[in-house]
Amino acid sequence: MKSLAFRQRYWTIAALASCAAGLLLAIIPASTSAQEEEVINRKRIFERDPFDRITCTAAFQGEVIDIRPIPWDPPRRVPTNHKPGDKIQVQAMDAEGPNEIQWVRIEKLELFEHMVLNEANALVAAGKLDEAFDYFSFLTHEYAKMDGLAQAHQGYLYQCLATAAKAKSYDEALGVAEELYAQNAQFKPTEDSPPLLGRIGFLAEKIIGDFIAKQDFRSAKTLLRRLETKYNAANEPFVQNMRGKLSEVASKHRDDSQTHLDAGRFVEAYDACARMIDVWPYVEGGKEMAAEIARRYPLVMVGVSQPALAHDTRSLNNPSARRTGRLMERRLMEFVGRGPEGGKYTCSLGTVKRSDDGLRLTFTIGKQATLAGRTPLTGYDVSRHLLDLADQASPFYQSPWARLMDSVQVRSVSRVEANLRMPHILPEAFLQTSYLRDANLGQPG
Repeated sequence: MKSLAFRQRYWTIAALASCAAGLLLAIIPASTSAQEEEVINRKRIFERDPFDRITCTAAFQGEVIDIRPIPWDPPRRVPTNHKPGDKIQVQAMDAEGPNEIQWVRIEKLELFEHMVLNEANALVAAGKLDEAFDYFSFLTHEYAKMDGLAQAHQGYLYQCLATAAKAKSYDEALGVAEELYAQNAQFKPTEDSPPLLGRIGFLAEKIIGDFIAKQDFRSAKTLLRRLETKYNAANEPFVQNMRGKLSEVASKHRDDSQTHLDAGRFVEAYDACARMIDVWPYVEGGKEMAAEIARRYPLVMVGVSQPALAHDTRSLNNPSARRTGRLMERRLMEFVGRGPEGGKYTCSLGTVKRSDDGLRLTFTIGKQATLAGRTPLTGYDVSRHLLDLADQASPFYQSPWARLMDSVQVRSVSRVEANLRMPHILPEAFLQTSYLRDANLGQPG
């Protein structure tokens, strides 16, 4: 009896478990389906898979059916010339194949891109301009030629422009205004609205005026010239007004430059003229003033690849230091680069030649060589300098050269020979010295 009772309880429990499992399996798909639908509903419409929507007439209970996009040629348009008996082939999103539906059953057929545009317009109307941006970005990339998009997008841009201008974000407003002008230069929100270029001018005056107040004249004139050129706006009031303000500031520097120039203060005149050009080079008389200063006080600007932080003509690894060192002072021999046997040296006064046996250096003095005061330099000056370098009593004394040099001979006014006691691989290296009598006393250069 106990065994029979046990078997009855076992089968009863198994049956209950089976029923519970069946109920659970029935519930899970429904729960999963509800979750998926909730996720889809949380997505913005353009983030979902594209679909069109049919709303049936009241005679068919007003049923709403989401269908796969109808493959019409872009830009897609809902036909209006169909006959009452005509049918259209569609496929519901959850159907395995297409079906036909009569046009008379259709109250409304909404295309996916138009539903996206409708939501974008609703956001604009509600003042949610930042949220609408993604909608218009999607449409302009995916459905650029669709009906109504250009007009709606321009209206959206104008709302962005007006909102940014009201918040005094003039830079942002100008950028939006220029984009709107590029899309439709004749755009007007109403018939009585001023031209769009006038709106651009208003914003430009605000921005340029702020640049002028901050003395950021480069930004002011750059923006003004860009707008004037891009929109052929030389005669627009905002261009004339801003030109006048920049010219007013520039004219003060022009007059200061003229005052310094009349007094012979050329450096001050040049600086004042440079400030005038920095503000507004098109000021009346500015071009003539710059030309006169260039004539009377010419300057040469040299572009270099490396800045000079030191001035040393003898530097082996710093070309910029050698460059500026030569500008500060010239030396008898100057290092110009590396060679197969060491350094390469040139004579700043002319040329130097080593004899085949390495026991003689011959200096030929060029006509351009001068001493301080523009006095012409001769072979006698060079010979005196070579002897001073070997004289222990001279402030120019260089012991390496004294050990190497034997004698000096002046062959002519422009030719000097230095005889050496022994050959040396680079005797020129010892002569990186100034040949001016009052320069670098006691120093190798």
